[in-house]
Amino acid sequence: MRFFDNNFKSVFPAVLVFAFLFSPVQSLAGPDPCLEVSPDTIEFYRPLYPQTYNLDTQFVFVNNCGDGDLEWTGTPDQSWIGFSPTAGGNFDSVAVWIVVSGLPDFFTPPPAGDTIMLEGLLTFTASGAMHSPRPVIIRLSLVYDPPGDCQIIVNPHWIEHDLAPGDVITDSIVIVEADSQEVAISFSNQTNWLTMPVFFTAPLTPASIPYTINTAGLSPGIYYDTIFVNGWLNDTVSCGSFAIPVLLHVDSVGGEYNVETVPPYLNIWLETGEQLFDSLHVYETAGRSVGFMFENSQAWLIVEPLCQMPPYNTPRTLILLFEAEGMIPGTYIDTVFIHPDPTYDTATFASVAVPVVLTVVDSSPQIIVTPDRFDFNMSEGDTLDTGLLVYEQNGDSVAFSAELTGQNTWLHLRSPDSSGGVMPDSVNFYVIATGLSPGVYSDTIVVFNPLDDLFPYFEIRIPVELIVDADSSAYVVQTSPTSYHLQLLPDQTYLDSIYVYEIFGRNVGFMFSLDATWIEVDPFFPMPPFTYTTPAGLIVRFSSDSLTVGIYIDTIFIVPYPNDGSLNFFPVAVPVQMIVTDDTSGNIVVAEPSHLEFVIHSDQTALDTLHIYEIHGRNIEFMHHHKSVWLAVNPLGMLPNLTPMTMPIAVNPDTIPIGHYVDTITIYPGWGPYYFPPITVPVDLIVVDGEYSRGDANADDDVNVGDAVYVINFIFKGGPPPEPIEAADANCDGKVNVGDAVYLLNFIFKSGPQPMTSCFQ
Repeated sequence: MRFFDNNFKSVFPAVLVFAFLFSPVQSLAGPDPCLEVSPDTIEFYRPLYPQTYNLDTQFVFVNNCGDGDLEWTGTPDQSWIGFSPTAGGNFDSVAVWIVVSGLPDFFTPPPAGDTIMLEGLLTFTASGAMHSPRPVIIRLSLVYDPPGDCQIIVNPHWIEHDLAPGDVITDSIVIVEADSQEVAISFSNQTNWLTMPVFFTAPLTPASIPYTINTAGLSPGIYYDTIFVNGWLNDTVSCGSFAIPVLLHVDSVGGEYNVETVPPYLNIWLETGEQLFDSLHVYETAGRSVGFMFENSQAWLIVEPLCQMPPYNTPRTLILLFEAEGMIPGTYIDTVFIHPDPTYDTATFASVAVPVVLTVVDSSPQIIVTPDRFDFNMSEGDTLDTGLLVYEQNGDSVAFSAELTGQNTWLHLRSPDSSGGVMPDSVNFYVIATGLSPGVYSDTIVVFNPLDDLFPYFEIRIPVELIVDADSSAYVVQTSPTSYHLQLLPDQTYLDSIYVYEIFGRNVGFMFSLDATWIEVDPFFPMPPFTYTTPAGLIVRFSSDSLTVGIYIDTIFIVPYPNDGSLNFFPVAVPVQMIVTDDTSGNIVVAEPSHLEFVIHSDQTALDTLHIYEIHGRNIEFMHHHKSVWLAVNPLGMLPNLTPMTMPIAVNPDTIPIGHYVDTITIYPGWGPYYFPPITVPVDLIVVDGEYSRGDANADDDVNVGDAVYVINFIFKGGPPPEPIEAADANCDGKVNVGDAVYLLNFIFKSGPQPMTSCFQ
């Protein structure tokens, strides 16, 4: 990073000295006016090129912290600092911006990506006032991004269609910028049978530009055209040009047609008694309308429309209904055949077979908790942290809770508590043997269904036994991590490590064992007996070679070395769950916004939305849940939900008193074959008393300049907070910051909008 003034000389040490000499001091009210300026530093950021790049305006607040009348003037020491007004009185909001024409000329550009930092001073002076002058440091960071660094990409590079006379087809080209920048694009062509849209303002990347081909009036033959695409970052910087050839074959009526379906096959998973709607899109590859019929044989697959007599014409979307009612778990096979309609003698195509595989699974969740019991041998005063893994054997996300059956002082759950969690997840707990006399102590961890209507009730009990021994030779061995949960592609290898240690740092001999062939622990070949001593880091290799797509489960056991009887410990189980998927990029589901905040009165209702999508544009099934009665999320758990989806959020605090409430919306995988890590969206609700005026920050029953000063003192000088804090949120953005002071000053002095009575009007 570099610091320059207009003459390219270092000014940073001088600025530091100047800032020290004129650093802000505590405001003191007196008989004379007092100059107060905040903030004392403003920072701007912009690219070095292009010079036409504009910046947002920032604000400095000047006010009188004493008595009498204040008359101030402002003076910049750099030509690139612009501000208005240049003089004022007791209370003023001063806009500050960067004058691009005043920036120095950089005759020797720095390396690409380097940052040049300019600093200047905007000094406020008030004759006869205390604390005058007051400097404000203006920092400008210029990042050198060489001009011309942009490139558009078009897809497809070639367009070819085979149509009959009179056919009309609409398709599109996609235009993006290589670095995901927004650049303007234009396009053109020459013929009237190919039409492109007309925009009054050039569209920006990324863009999907439609085009239409109409063969009306064209004789059979071959026709050519070219779509020219141009991109530019500004008037002088081009982002490249592309020519997309367009080839059109116009055939005589009839001939051979090519019909296909999307998807070409269906692989469906259902639970017993479940129903699922899906779709099958039938189309002719050249976009032509072709008559067809369909058939299948199995009763569990119903193809709709049912009430419309054939023939059906391409393109057409058929609705498929899968019903697993009365079916036992197993695999079922059917085929949907797409045949030419015999009434269309001239429109023939080869029949299309769409294989359908239906897998019916048991609707009862197969919940597994590992390990299934705990036995601890500890000395008085010892402590340890450990946990257990809870998951559903088929990879489903099932809600669960955990609690202790006994009341004790030595066993404590960390997460999740009785408020619940979503598997796969771990239940962490710690054991404290402090204050326990030698003896045997018992308790039970209960993992159960927290009244989840989607799954039958279950309850799994995990006994916990603690032996407190006065002998300090009791050993407790643990691992980090305590479990593995990973996702691999077919024929992929993943290396990780497992750290085995004794919690008091002692050296204990141990061995390990496991059953799966897809896990190998260092050394990667059998050599029994092979003994390790804590602490030790072992290399673990997970390999999906020769494995099919599915879920695989095993456990790595850390066991005592049998020839060292004096150094004994209870075996440690490290659960492993591996999902093998053919998804080449993984599924990443995102919720926007990632956090919801509401501040409302007890008699109000707040509305918002939550957008759920997969970043690659895939359709992924998901479920969601939350706990509080004051929060409603639609649709109300009806399955399946499919990305992308926008879900309405409603908050109604009618039944709860004034206070702060927290809930979490959990988005987790549905019953489809695609896994993604669960995500959480925290929800904060603050229910406030309606007896305050928004904008009245100092609670004097009036909205005036004193409220703006009150907010500024609270933000920049550690002044008292507004009571309630929501009263100072004048612009209703859910935050109390300098924007609220600007909002109030614009309302008071510039006839700006008044503070709203409710942020949800």
